[in-house]
Amino acid sequence: MLGSYTTVDTTAGTVRGVRAGGIQTFLGIPYGASVSGEHRFTAPRPVEPWPGVRDAFDFGPAAPQLDPRIDTNAGFYEVIRLLYPGVPTPLEGRPAAEDCLVLNVWASVADTGPKPVMVWLHGGGFVHGTGAEGWFQGDRLAASEDVVVVTVNHRLGVLGFLGADEAHPEDASGVAGMLDLVLALRWVRDNIAGFGGDPANVTVFGQSGGGGKVAALMAMPAARGLFHKAIMQSTPFLGAVDLVEAAKVRQDVLRYTEAQDLSQLRRAPLSAVLAAQAEVMRSGTVPFAPVWHPVELPEPSFVDASSAGTNHVPLLIGTTTHEFALMLAAEAWYHSMTAADLPGRFEEFFGSGGRDALARFSELEPDSPPQLVLARATTDAAFVWPTARLREAKAAQAAAVYAYRLDYRTEVLDGILGAHHSIDLPFVFGNVDRSPVAGTRPERFAVSAAMTRSWANFARNGVPGHDGLPSWPSFTESGSEMVFAEEPRVAPVTLPSESTVGFAPFSGNGSDPTG
Repeated sequence: MLGSYTTVDTTAGTVRGVRAGGIQTFLGIPYGASVSGEHRFTAPRPVEPWPGVRDAFDFGPAAPQLDPRIDTNAGFYEVIRLLYPGVPTPLEGRPAAEDCLVLNVWASVADTGPKPVMVWLHGGGFVHGTGAEGWFQGDRLAASEDVVVVTVNHRLGVLGFLGADEAHPEDASGVAGMLDLVLALRWVRDNIAGFGGDPANVTVFGQSGGGGKVAALMAMPAARGLFHKAIMQSTPFLGAVDLVEAAKVRQDVLRYTEAQDLSQLRRAPLSAVLAAQAEVMRSGTVPFAPVWHPVELPEPSFVDASSAGTNHVPLLIGTTTHEFALMLAAEAWYHSMTAADLPGRFEEFFGSGGRDALARFSELEPDSPPQLVLARATTDAAFVWPTARLREAKAAQAAAVYAYRLDYRTEVLDGILGAHHSIDLPFVFGNVDRSPVAGTRPERFAVSAAMTRSWANFARNGVPGHDGLPSWPSFTESGSEMVFAEEPRVAPVTLPSESTVGFAPFSGNGSDPTG
């Protein structure tokens, strides 16, 4: 069937998209006004209305960001090429600009009444990424599961999370990127019915840094009532940056740009602002993230934040088995590791707990390459521990919590990446055949179908189980998780090991391109 144009009226004007293949697609719809010039670092404002019909055929600009290929080694560059085939960067050759408050909508056209809305928050550790990345194109998820998928661009890095002025904690520059997302959710509330979506059934979901954004939204009073379910995938973030640390970041940015104050920084060339971000990031920390704010983000810990306003918001939360393999792949030695190297590496990472950790994770990975033994252990501290904290805090509330782990292991690069960080993305969105990291084994399609249906069912009614899976009890009731692999199974949740507690997972060079 040939496609056709289709129009939808929004609060700012009419947009024209394309209807084909059982879905309607609208790309690059602006939801906010300019955030450049005098509006740099300020809270966002709604988009100004436009006359006539605005074409929504192309992805809009992403937030300005640094190229993750800088200062990387040949082995990791090969990994990046698998993550982003063609143009190995999250932008994938698409434009970036300061005025980046745009979103994309894919909606099933099936005549089934108001549809669940799934708002995707991309990863990238708050410093890179875009809602237009190839592995979470929303067309297949929307068509196969009869839902509306929305992906969002917002300010990142220094432009979205500059830091704070201790003398003026009300300054919004440290949470500007999160306020962008609140504005996007308001746009969804006010407009999504025109695309067939149900504004009373909105799920926010995100991976890695995107999961951190979901956690932060649960702590933001302004976001309450704008979403009704939440999914956190591979979330390593537990709380807001405190004012003291944030003030140091701001001062460093001012120093590197030779600006005296925020007013001068607003007038600084974008290239100088991004150069300052690069210098700050070379410190080896993760300095650009949501900052505590007395009004917008008053809870310093996301673990405790959900008690106030999201008590009745169900949560689906989990990790992959070898998350940290992707980060370790940034190190040249990882690609040539042997079993003989493991004792030394475990001692290097875990100190006095190294011997116990090696014994435990060797038992969990008896037939795996040595890289995956180390990757699973480092994943324990970097992802399993914060996920357990978030999961258990939310389970103390009224709403159900469902837990999962993705254990499907890619065979690419001789299997040394396993079930790595971000491999869940093409599986959730039904795009495994579009993503080289998913490999070529036919089993990947069944695993993907199981995850896609689970995520959509959760968005539909708060319960992820379906006929293609074993019975999936909530973590709240059973303390168990669904393990997605060639043969899905329910198992006791993966708990962190005391032997890995001393590992500082994000003290490296910040080379993770997906975040």
